[in-house]
Amino acid sequence: MTLLHWAFDAVLGFSLLWLAWQALASPDLFRAIVLFIAFGLLMALAWVRLDAPDVALAEAAIGAGLTGALLLTTLARLDKSSGRGFGRTLGHPSGGNNRDVIHPSKKETKALHKKDTGTEVHD
Repeated sequence: MTLLHWAFDAVLGFSLLWLAWQALASPDLFRAIVLFIAFGLLMALAWVRLDAPDVALAEAAIGAGLTGALLLTTLARLDKSSGRGFGRTLGHPSGGNNRDVIHPSKKETKALHKKDTGTEVHD
């Protein structure tokens, strides 16, 4: 194996680690999904480098393609049900991320609880 192959494999490995870390640490769900799709495509390239084209094809089709499309559809439905429109507007109180769609703030939880049961929420 030549030095160029070793360098390419090293860059590919570090890119996979970086994408995985960024996808897991991203507060913006849309960005996390896009990073997940990019990770799947690079993982398919890693399988090709390991001489496993069948696994690479499955990774690209299922790991990046199908799963990415399902995650994007789920995110769109979450945003549509909350009325926030993909959570990327400038007036969005959370600064563009979608964490409040999944985890409402303590203030919102108290307001919903008071509205539902009429009782007080204790901290």
